[in-house]
Amino acid sequence: MSDMDRRGSARTQTRLRPGKLLTGAGDFIGDCAITDRTDAGVRVRLFEPHRLPAAMALFDERDTLRWDVELVWSEGAELGLRFLTPSIPVEAGDARRIAGRYYAVTR
Repeated sequence: MSDMDRRGSARTQTRLRPGKLLTGAGDFIGDCAITDRTDAGVRVRLFEPHRLPAAMALFDERDTLRWDVELVWSEGAELGLRFLTPSIPVEAGDARRIAGRYYAVTR
């Protein structure tokens, strides 16, 4: 059995839900699509290759939730991320800012 097939809970497909990877400090890393989720983690597809820091957060744009995550596996543009925290609701103003068109642009 491969590492990708060792799930402790059932997988739920999310139909390419939009997400963003952030640094632990909340800075933008890149856009992604959340392709499926379990109670323990998530599979995402990156749109561009990125250097990933040790500490990351995942923001779910649809549900306006975030998790602290760690990389478990990567295969091409797909990543397996383990949740390190329960989901954290993101306040409406912060969610609009993170999901905004120019969030990654620094001035």
